[in-house]
Amino acid sequence: MKNLSYVAIKFSDEDKKAFSKFLHSVCDEDDFFCSPVIKSIKGDVTDDLHLTVLYGFNKPSEKEKIKNYIDKIELEDLEIEGIDFLSGYRGLYKVLVLSIKDKGGRLLKLHKNLKKKFSFDEEVQHEKFIPHVTLAYLKKDVREGKKKEFEEFFIKSVKVLHPVGIELVN
Repeated sequence: MKNLSYVAIKFSDEDKKAFSKFLHSVCDEDDFFCSPVIKSIKGDVTDDLHLTVLYGFNKPSEKEKIKNYIDKIELEDLEIEGIDFLSGYRGLYKVLVLSIKDKGGRLLKLHKNLKKKFSFDEEVQHEKFIPHVTLAYLKKDVREGKKKEFEEFFIKSVKVLHPVGIELVN
């Protein structure tokens, strides 16, 4: 597997705690999916709550330039648009995500600027950039009824994520 870096917006400890508490109020431990091959697919991932802006940076010589570029970015709170399940690799699992509202296309613009300015591995790119934050990887047979519980929590609770930084992650 290639050693690629990514730019991620990181969130506050309060956000992490709120979503971890919520997740464990709705899911049992046996609902979580952990990959035997990919270490980042490990059930509850709220302890590393982040929004990946661009994945696949592959030139170590550009790291300092990328860090300097992202250090100048001013972050704003991000509005949560909803909560959803995405299909995991080959349908082996489900991915529970927060959909993020991209006000004025700021996140898409940042994504495109990073692609324009720096080298990255195009093979690992999704067709379309969709701003989201992954909460958990769940077993494929987790009943869809849980989605209603997730949506009810969302309606009553957290509507905004509070970024605390943006960084290049190795």
